Amino acid sequence: MDYYPEIVETMLPYLWSVNINGMKKDGPKIITVGQGEEEQQMIQLLLDKGFSGPFGILGHIEEADVEVILKGNLDGFAGLELTR
Repeated sequence: MDYYPEIVETMLPYLWSVNINGMKKDGPKIITVGQGEEEQQMIQLLLDKGFSGPFGILGHIEEADVEVILKGNLDGFAGLELTR
């Protein structure tokens, strides 16, 4: 995540879609979208640089009901303050 702002320019021409999850720099790898400290800024940077593709949300937590996980992530994504 430390290098993310620097590599966005390089990645952008090759991105068709981007899968997202909640992000905490020193936290667990997978948390609900909107409960992290980093995902809003990371997504906004992509949008600011012109990314117009879709965002995907994975439901890859084995010990939980995927419907509940996906709903939580969709709700969290909807709550992010993003501008296009």
